[in-house]
Amino acid sequence: MTGFVKVDSINPILSPRSDLIFDCPVSNTPVRWEERNVLNPTAVVKDNQVHLIYRAQDSAMTSRLGLAVSNDGLHFVKQPEPIFYPSQDSMKVYEWPGGVEDPRIVESEDGRYILTYTAYDGKI
Repeated sequence: MTGFVKVDSINPILSPRSDLIFDCPVSNTPVRWEERNVLNPTAVVKDNQVHLIYRAQDSAMTSRLGLAVSNDGLHFVKQPEPIFYPSQDSMKVYEWPGGVEDPRIVESEDGRYILTYTAYDGKI
């Protein structure tokens, strides 16, 4: 893989948005889930579109994973709510209050998508 081109006129391709509100199932409060940062994405091409899964942080620095989709790899449309986040489940002890971070995605030989991530409990 060579020949990468940096397109400064569209840099960054994603920025935090404070208008996206999500009802957090752990805190039971509405949060502006990506108002502080968007960072560290992973990408996969599916159906001729680039699907970008990115880490987003609210003002308390809790991380959730968002999804943005692009037809050209430069202009992305974000989904209004996170696609993966801490919840009231068995992983809460590992994921709260820090969140879910650093997504990575691959397509398996049988066409399934495998997503890995880092859980952060806020202690280390």
